Amino acid sequence: TVAAEEAGGKAPATKEPTLPWGSITNALKYAGIFNTTLVDDDQKHPERLTEAEFMSLAHSAAMAKLSKNNVEVIHAIFRKFDKDGSNSLDLGELAQVFQQELHPGHDLNVDTVDGIASGFTVSDTAGVGKITKDGFTMIMSRYIKKHEHHWVLLQGILAVFGKTYGEVTS
Repeated sequence: TVAAEEAGGKAPATKEPTLPWGSITNALKYAGIFNTTLVDDDQKHPERLTEAEFMSLAHSAAMAKLSKNNVEVIHAIFRKFDKDGSNSLDLGELAQVFQQELHPGHDLNVDTVDGIASGFTVSDTAGVGKITKDGFTMIMSRYIKKHEHHWVLLQGILAVFGKTYGEVTS
């Protein structure tokens, strides 16, 4: 406090609140992040996390790390579906991405597409939600992370049969 400093003492240090490691999984559930591996079993983890450390961990739990090649492919898909050249996707264009590239043969209803886009849209001058290239990249990063376990399972099945992904898709 000021009075303590004026008297020659030190002001009490404010301590940043931390979250115990045992509470991390429950805290992530509030953000809709379930069933994710936070650290490998052989990795050490801190007993407590600061807010910044938790936010970094939550980001890596929610979003896939994208290589330069991943980003280039995602941007190519974005350009392919940006039919009007506006450098943004509307909900209809986003629905086409999912129907044609990610879930061929499955119809997505408007609520599903709106739910996917809701955290990543910016409003244009008419107040209509649009998805920028960066927003689309984030959507794809989240989608990839959310379905990462399917890829790992597929890799395991292919290994059991001594096959590669290219052998079964060509």
